[in-house]
Amino acid sequence: MNSPLRPVGPDPIDAAITAARATHLAASAVLTNLDEDDLEHVCRANAAVDREAEAYATLCRVLPTSAEGLNALLAFHVEHIALMEPDALGILALEHVADAVAAILGVQPLA
Repeated sequence: MNSPLRPVGPDPIDAAITAARATHLAASAVLTNLDEDDLEHVCRANAAVDREAEAYATLCRVLPTSAEGLNALLAFHVEHIALMEPDALGILALEHVADAVAAILGVQPLA
């Protein structure tokens, strides 16, 4: 019987995190200097934001299969929340939980 934190193959969370980061960067790039009077630019921006939302929703349905994957998922969410809501108190709580999980799992804590 396989333990949920003893993977048999690559951790699926890694690909989900990579996709979420890539679509976020793509959306950010197309939103930079958005010309709201340029319908084509607005349509590209909307499509990029939709792809980012889809990738994030997919990420939220994927569970890590390793201690490293769990730590990577926590790191991603800390990074994402800090970027999207830098002044939210939730980021402090999530950072604390992430550091505690890293300590328990014996993996490198968040920087």
